Amino acid sequence: MQKPARRMILSPGDAGPIPVTKISGIPWWPKGCCRPTCSHGHPMAFMIQILLNDVPALEARNKSLLSFHYCTQCMYDGRMAWGFQDAENRGYDVRVIDSVESKEPDNLITLGEATLPPSAVTFSDFLEVPSADDMSEKVRASLQDDYFQSGDFEENNYRGLIHRPLCKVGGWPSWVQSAEWPTVGAKKMDFICQIDAAVGERSAWGGGGFAYLFISPSEVSPKIGELFIQTT
Repeated sequence: MQKPARRMILSPGDAGPIPVTKISGIPWWPKGCCRPTCSHGHPMAFMIQILLNDVPALEARNKSLLSFHYCTQCMYDGRMAWGFQDAENRGYDVRVIDSVESKEPDNLITLGEATLPPSAVTFSDFLEVPSADDMSEKVRASLQDDYFQSGDFEENNYRGLIHRPLCKVGGWPSWVQSAEWPTVGAKKMDFICQIDAAVGERSAWGGGGFAYLFISPSEVSPKIGELFIQTT
């Protein structure tokens, strides 16, 4: 059940509107396409963009960018969006931008109030197993109790197996509560990344938790992105 994952190592600063994996700052956004706004007309804040070539096992989508915006004003107004299960509060936008190498950026500044500090991203590769929530009952029953004793599965918890609940791309989600995978039809969406609460205390998940980003499976077209947020 191991999958390749990449820890996101953050460094303060913003490289500007270029199509790379980064957190906050000025997004790369295609010219001629309106920046995201919520249903109440608020400009959304840019949160993170992921170059899909940086995600293990998604090399075939290497010309695409996953861009995540969130409405900070709606959050302040008490209309926090938690993701795909929250149909009433769609104050977020997760979009797949294809063929970025053939498009021009709009070179505009960020309009919404950002809650994450701008950060450049580098990576450290590792293999990880799922947390208990993504294991079948049969697999859980086959493991000894000491696999689950810490509750966090941070590192080398059981015979060298690793699950790391931190900022990462690829691998397995680190569910704060029960596993909640968005689907397209009957197919699970592919897990792209999770953003730790430690990155930004003023974010919607800043009290402890993660924002999880997903993309539709490779056989599904057109490509769509999705968000889910869990907090403690």
